[in-house]
Amino acid sequence: MKKEILSQTFKAAGILGGLLSMSVVLETAMMMSMESVGVGTITLLYLVEWIAVAVLHFYLLFRFAKIHSANFSKDLGFSFGSAYGYTISISLFAGVITGIIRYVYLNLVVGHANYVDHIIKTMQTYVTENSALFQGSMRGVINDGMKQLEAAPEPTFYDYISGDAFTAVLFAIFFGLFIAGILSRPSQPFGEEITNE
Repeated sequence: MKKEILSQTFKAAGILGGLLSMSVVLETAMMMSMESVGVGTITLLYLVEWIAVAVLHFYLLFRFAKIHSANFSKDLGFSFGSAYGYTISISLFAGVITGIIRYVYLNLVVGHANYVDHIIKTMQTYVTENSALFQGSMRGVINDGMKQLEAAPEPTFYDYISGDAFTAVLFAIFFGLFIAGILSRPSQPFGEEITNE
């Protein structure tokens, strides 16, 4: 029974991690194509993708927690804490998977320096083309931000994993409240409640 529950948990984390990893790859590809497609279009696509991933994240957490709740009999019940802890634990493992994929993709496939240079070049072009939008001190703030991005050290493997795990757990903390509230059920050690009619 415990092996089956662990197997379900790791399978759920793997599926959720796969979804979040696909999101990472898609977001990186959108950032890399921002110059050719346009900042406005990419911003809209990014927003639509983020909403879709958030909805799927909630759906998958709910579905996996519901499957997990079937492992608990009526006499045991399925407590709020069990449901909440389960959503957080699979999100934590999914975040670790996503961090590993992000590290591999950004460092070995795209190249971190190439990624940062591309973002800075795109933003400089955008600010130059839309100079009316960025007057006075606003332009200085943007230039300072680009200099800081360029000077920032390359994130470590641990930075990627901890950042993505933290983000996934934040989602689970919020979504888990709703999921646990819906799926939790009290224990019934004496069977169904008897009601007087």
